Amino acid sequence: MRPERFLAADADRRQLLLVVVVVAVGLVLGTVVTGRYLWFLRDPDAIRTVVDGFGPLAPLVFVLLQTLQVVVAPVPGQVLAFAAGYLFGAGPGFAYSMTGATVGTYLALLLARRYGRPYVERVVAPDALDRFDDFLGEYGLAGVFVVFLLPGFPDDVICFAAGMSDLDVRKLVLVSVAGRTPGYLVLVFSGAGMAQEQVYQSVGLLVAAGCVGIALFWKREIVLRRLATAKNR
Repeated sequence: MRPERFLAADADRRQLLLVVVVVAVGLVLGTVVTGRYLWFLRDPDAIRTVVDGFGPLAPLVFVLLQTLQVVVAPVPGQVLAFAAGYLFGAGPGFAYSMTGATVGTYLALLLARRYGRPYVERVVAPDALDRFDDFLGEYGLAGVFVVFLLPGFPDDVICFAAGMSDLDVRKLVLVSVAGRTPGYLVLVFSGAGMAQEQVYQSVGLLVAAGCVGIALFWKREIVLRRLATAKNR
């Protein structure tokens, strides 16, 4: 979803419904394809052989890739979190994913703070950046938390936008960890389950998490207001 659609109060619910349908169909087809045809994706030994090609550097390479996805965003971080669970198991996969994402967030914040708006506008579309300026001014850290909490939403963009604000960098990093944790846990456990050929359990976990995410998005303004109110108490 584009950043401006997340921020828009009048986000088209038909558009959201279409996204839900597409994701649901994709999950069903993905389960069939993975279970019946792409047999090599269900062979953890074959996949891990590729990862093991990096030897003891494999975790470090993965952390670096997760870091770079925040700063330059070649692939979605959620995809890498799922892959981490598949390749390394739930516990190590979560640790590697969260470490890389947190370091990447810190670097994005520092880059935005050091080089300012001219640099950020080369990374983020100016119209989306303008909306995030207003968004951060209204909701502050509470808004940052909600963006990180909802998987698939523009958390990389908020890193750069928040870096130009007067919000404390350490608090922003802590909020990013808190917001990412639920989604990353779901993804790494799903990936680990897929590696153990627990296909339907993994898909069921993703579907359940997706339903929660959709509900949060639908009521995002209520969530934001309550978090902002709690922060000001």
